This record gives sequence, structure tokens and C-alpha cells, in this order.
Amino acid sequence: MFSIYGIYAALEAMEMSGLDKEKMNQDRFGVIIGSGIGGLPTIENQVIRLHEKGAKRVSPMFVP
Repeated sequence: MFSIYGIYAALEAMEMSGLDKEKMNQDRFGVIIGSGIGGLPTIENQVIRLHEKGAKRVSPMFVP
């Protein structure tokens, strides 16, 4: 699931950057995902909570 979030975020960042995909080497782009606490299940649960209930409902212990 987190791979999907990472890919989507990278695609959205590319789109918002205004870079021309046809003029760049797409093999030189990537996504790095790390976790500071809780592992991937915690990240998944907090991202879902963020989208469903807003930032004020995300756990204060959550460190992406």
C-alpha cells in the first residue's frame, strides 16, 4: 500500500513541478520511503486517518 502512496506522491510532484517528461531521463527519478516509528502498518493507519478525519486526528506519536 505504501508503495502506491509513494508512487502517487512522486507522480503528483512531477506534475506540479512543470517539468517536461519528454525532455528528461525518467530513469533518474525515484521514491524513498522510511519509517521513524511503528512500522508500515502504523503509517498506513495514520495516512488513512489523515485522509478520513483530517490532520488534527493523526496520532501525536506518528513519525513518518
